[in-house]
Amino acid sequence: TDMCPMDPSPTNASAPAMVSAPPAPPATAAAAAASIKLSLARVAASRAGVGVGVGGDGAAGPSKVPKVAVKLLCPVAQPLHSPSDPAPTPFISTKGARCLVLDNDETTGAYQLGSLLFSMFLNLCATHPPVDLFVDNYLKKGGARPGLVQLIQTAAELKANGRIDHIVVWTAASNRNGWVTFLSQCLERLSGVAPGTIDRVLTCEHSTKRHRTGRVIKDLRLITTDTSNIVMVDDKPAFVQHGRVIQVNEYNQHVPIEALVEGMPCSEENKLVARRALVQDQLVNPASTEDQRGDTELFQVAHMLRKLF
Repeated sequence: TDMCPMDPSPTNASAPAMVSAPPAPPATAAAAAASIKLSLARVAASRAGVGVGVGGDGAAGPSKVPKVAVKLLCPVAQPLHSPSDPAPTPFISTKGARCLVLDNDETTGAYQLGSLLFSMFLNLCATHPPVDLFVDNYLKKGGARPGLVQLIQTAAELKANGRIDHIVVWTAASNRNGWVTFLSQCLERLSGVAPGTIDRVLTCEHSTKRHRTGRVIKDLRLITTDTSNIVMVDDKPAFVQHGRVIQVNEYNQHVPIEALVEGMPCSEENKLVARRALVQDQLVNPASTEDQRGDTELFQVAHMLRKLF
């Protein structure tokens, strides 16, 4: 549930396919530094609760909220057919479909530094990070929440057995540079499921509803008009409407990326830009000191799915 620009977004277009953005053209160090500075501003703004983030969910620093129990909620803020809250044109169906919807940031993993690394690669190396590199050296090091592999594998099994129709990622992060589709592809690789298992991706560019604070509101009717068979997993259920949500706590495991920055295939001049950007980010957004490697919440969610679908 992070923040997104308030510019026009596609409301009736099909949800984007799992295709990464084309590599950025080679950039001078000055141009790359400017682009990285913008990315840092977006990350900082999203963590502070304003502006647009490429990762994170709008929280300022490590979570200070009390822990909650993993449980199923039904946060419907308006009557289903209220004239003041008309149903949007859905991306999947005007009827019903059995959908599992996953939030990304702080729900399935801690991706803030991962998104910054992705932006560094695009702007300083003119390519995205290799998928295997990102999986092995970021997701497996704590970027992916414990139990995520089991959750995606369980969802894939239910889908293969005809108990789920769609597995959807819905994040308030931007996909303008291809970050969200790249991350979804990496999650599939991490989990050992077939490409396309996550068959729909919704981002802030598709999210037309906003809370008065500017946060994206996830109206599940944007997926199917009849939301009775939709279940979403999210750490911010207060910003989900018209459907069932499995609430989890925020996951903010710190994953150092210094070694990945040093291994970037770019000039020493561009690498210096990346080092400075990382230092700046760490000053603005101190790393969480909580060790969440023993977290079990997504294991619980995977078990709940077998009962719900």
